[in-house]
Amino acid sequence: TADLVNKKVCTVADTTTTKYLKRVGLRFEAVARVEDCFAKLEHGATDAIVYDAPILAYWVAHDGEAVAQLSGPIFNRDTDGIALPAGSDLRTPIDEALLAIKESGDYSLIKQKWFGSDE
Repeated sequence: TADLVNKKVCTVADTTTTKYLKRVGLRFEAVARVEDCFAKLEHGATDAIVYDAPILAYWVAHDGEAVAQLSGPIFNRDTDGIALPAGSDLRTPIDEALLAIKESGDYSLIKQKWFGSDE
């Protein structure tokens, strides 16, 4: 984060990213949508976007490939999940499908296709 000091940083308002940036003392502009940050970067109105890594990776691998590149480590690792009603019949099939995708190597292929990296 030290390399972002005195830089114009853009992120999405009212997210865990804004909480993190406040906690570490970085100044930033908070906008309504991540697409607003993309436009600012494309037009030189911001120096960096700090936001959810998968969303940034997808944009860089597709629409933003001539404009931006990913840099540095993930600052604040969040985990995502799938919430289901208690006792849901979907839990086992979802768990099995996710495990099968991971074990078959398809997960890495999907990640490479959509995010430009299988890491």
